[in-house]
Amino acid sequence: MRQIILLMDDNEERLNAMRPLVADSYPDYEIMFFDNAPDTIEWLKGNIISVVLMSLDHDLGPNRKINGEVFDPGTGSDIVDYLVTQNPVCPVIVHSTNYLARDGMVFALEGSGWKASFVIPYNDLEWIKGTWAEEIKKRLKEIPLDGSMP
Repeated sequence: MRQIILLMDDNEERLNAMRPLVADSYPDYEIMFFDNAPDTIEWLKGNIISVVLMSLDHDLGPNRKINGEVFDPGTGSDIVDYLVTQNPVCPVIVHSTNYLARDGMVFALEGSGWKASFVIPYNDLEWIKGTWAEEIKKRLKEIPLDGSMP
């Protein structure tokens, strides 16, 4: 069975810092990257059972133009709204400086049986190699060998 780490963040610099860290540290896992809520949710609908860990940002920037059409990237809370309707399959890390939204996401996830934690970004990208990397490592160690929800 595929084992996927899902990372969702709208900032290309953050994703570029996350990519090699996760790929080099955890080569046995497939990694999926998303920068908006609608695409993440659509992908999860057919693949959620393969996800072993998620890391979600909340604030995903302003609307964008894609092919001349206005596109709303949504928020991390939109993904959580979807997740709480699903059976828990993996831990979720929320990485956001938006403390109200971050706490709301964690509360909603925990209230529906998901294991959730958060990391507060600091010093530009320094947090990615620091507290975020440690939280990824901690959560992946909790995954049972049979892939069931810890």
